[in-house]
Amino acid sequence: MLKLLQSIFKCVSATFGLGENYVEDINYTQIVNTDVPSMVEYVKGLEAELGNGAGLRLLAIVKDLEQELAMGKLELENAKERITTTEDEKEKALCKLRDTEDRLLQLKESLMFLLEGKKGSMKDAI
Repeated sequence: MLKLLQSIFKCVSATFGLGENYVEDINYTQIVNTDVPSMVEYVKGLEAELGNGAGLRLLAIVKDLEQELAMGKLELENAKERITTTEDEKEKALCKLRDTEDRLLQLKESLMFLLEGKKGSMKDAI
């Protein structure tokens, strides 16, 4: 167990040592001389684009798209509500139809019963 801990310590120490060497090897003058000027040029280019209105036009287009998206969502919600209402009305109409069909069937059965009773009473009268 002790040997395992010692080897882990050596590996961790070696890793930290590599990181320290890397930090010491960084050439800050090279970064300042090459990377910083290119970043400054990039920022100046962005500033120029904003100044000539291209960025503002793009921002206006994005705002218009957001408004269109919001309107589309609202229309979708309204359509969903109409569909739900229509489905509810359809279900109510089907229930009324079933009730009417049941009443019609009962009336037919009653009529048949009455007709059979009438035929039976006529036979008795003869």
